[in-house]
Amino acid sequence: MFLKQINCEFPILRSLAEGRDFRPDWRPLLTDAYLAQLKQPSAANGPIPEELKRILDPNTGEQDEMVRHLLQFHYGIPFEGKPALDWALRCGLKSQEAALAIEAMVVADYSVEEIADELSTSIDNIKAFEQVFFDVRPYAKDRLFLQKICYGKHGHRLLQVAFQRGRVGVEEVVLRRRRKDEGRITDVCLGLLLQRVKDGILDREAANIPPDESDAGRLIALSKVKNPQMVPYLSDTEKSHLESLERVEQFTPAERRRLSTAFEILRGALKRSAGKQTYGAGAEAPARSDDMEKSDVGNTENGFDPKK
Repeated sequence: MFLKQINCEFPILRSLAEGRDFRPDWRPLLTDAYLAQLKQPSAANGPIPEELKRILDPNTGEQDEMVRHLLQFHYGIPFEGKPALDWALRCGLKSQEAALAIEAMVVADYSVEEIADELSTSIDNIKAFEQVFFDVRPYAKDRLFLQKICYGKHGHRLLQVAFQRGRVGVEEVVLRRRRKDEGRITDVCLGLLLQRVKDGILDREAANIPPDESDAGRLIALSKVKNPQMVPYLSDTEKSHLESLERVEQFTPAERRRLSTAFEILRGALKRSAGKQTYGAGAEAPARSDDMEKSDVGNTENGFDPKK
């Protein structure tokens, strides 16, 4: 009915506490198991089977409300919350783009309210989707479990972006939300390429692939990157620079001036430090030309932009 045939050798786990082979889509799997037990496939042309009545009774049968709702939905039995479940099933089975985006936002720690706002739908619809297809939110702090979900058999690239880069990655890759600082677009592209290379290497390690000649080729190619320190490291897990800007806007004018002064001091210190490290003791750094100024990432010295 909902997903795939199940393996009846082991019981279907309802939580990660019961075993590490817990699956986020356990409710549809359990529903399929119930349907396999019931002799009458549908109640549309007859009375509700007695066995189904027993299962739908929380006192004698199934304790999980959503599983009961899935059975009721299959048999056409009215219940409260049917519109939300109908939306969730349509999204999960017929709207892959939206389903993958929801999963990525859950991994990136978006709230249910935020996801509902992004998809222009109700909170109840998102809750129903998570309960049916992606019961992951209670285990968000278990990185090993999330890694298995994101990089396992049923994982996908959007999940991996959310796992590695959190909200910043979801905003840029999943939601395609462009930022006002257009100078950062090059940074984003370079950072994404670097992250894909990193993921590929980590995948080889996780797959227990021994070193070979291809590793040397990758190392040589990476060494040819011009000034690799300028390539941004985008494994961000904070809640995006947009929220940081909102916090800055809450400062008083005096506090903003002090913050700006601190950044200028730090910028000057970084400039002097970079000159000493690059040209050594007793050597002077060459004067910067206009062309050199324009070649820096974001048109700032040493790639440091106090606006970010």
